[in-house]
Amino acid sequence: MSIFVRIFCYTNNVEVIDGIKKQIDDELAKGPEGISIIKFVELMVQFAYHSRASDVHLEPFETGMVARFRIDGQLKDMFAFPKVLQSEVVTRIKVLSELKTDIHHLPQDGRFKTKITETGFIDVRVSIAPTYYDENVVMRILSDIIQLSLEDLGFTQFQIEQVNKAIHKPYGMILANGPTGCGKTTTLYTIIKQLNQRDASIITIEDPIEYIHNDKQSAIRQREIGSDTVSFANALRAALR
Repeated sequence: MSIFVRIFCYTNNVEVIDGIKKQIDDELAKGPEGISIIKFVELMVQFAYHSRASDVHLEPFETGMVARFRIDGQLKDMFAFPKVLQSEVVTRIKVLSELKTDIHHLPQDGRFKTKITETGFIDVRVSIAPTYYDENVVMRILSDIIQLSLEDLGFTQFQIEQVNKAIHKPYGMILANGPTGCGKTTTLYTIIKQLNQRDASIITIEDPIEYIHNDKQSAIRQREIGSDTVSFANALRAALR
C-alpha cells in the first residue's frame, strides 16, 4: 500500500505571512546597530512556521548568511543578511538551545521552545556544524501534533480504513518513507496517538526524539539512541524483552 501525505497543519493566511515578512525586512533595514537579534530570530521561526516550512537552513558564505526554508520537501531561498550579523544570530540560537557559545569547531545539537501566536508553544530542534565559512545552522520546526488526525494529514477515506486495519493487527510492520520534511514522523506519531490507551504499552526508539510525550496518563515510553553505548539493535532487544 502506498500512501502520499501532505501536511496542512499550519496556517495558510497570506496576510499573516506577509506581515511577518515585512517585520523581518524592517529589522534588517535597521542595520547592525539598530537590529534586535532576539526579535529577528523569533520572527524567522514564526515566518517558517506559518510558511509551512519543516526546516530552516542558515548557510554561511564569504560575505554573509542566507536563510533557506524547506517547504514541501524543497529548499527555497528566503532572505539573506550580512556577515556582521552572522555570529550574533548563531549565538542567539545557541543561547535558546542551551548550547555552548564558545565552541565553534565542533557540531552541537539542542532544542528550544518558542511561542506561536494563536497556536501556543512549539519545539524547534537545532543542529549546528562548522563549515569553511563559519557555522551552519539547521532548525527543524516541530509542529504541535496533539490535535492532528489522519484526516488532517490528507489521507483519503480508503487510506484511513487501510491504515486502521493495519495498526489494529496483533503483529506486523508499517513502513513510512520519503524525503526529508515529507511528514514521516508526524504520520507515525499521529498513528501512535490513536493507539495510546492505558491498556497498551507503546515503546518508541528514536534518533533523536522529536515530539516529547509528557502526559502521565500516556502509555508511550520513548527511548533515544545514537550514542556509542545504545544502538538501535540493543534498544529493540531490550524493548522486546
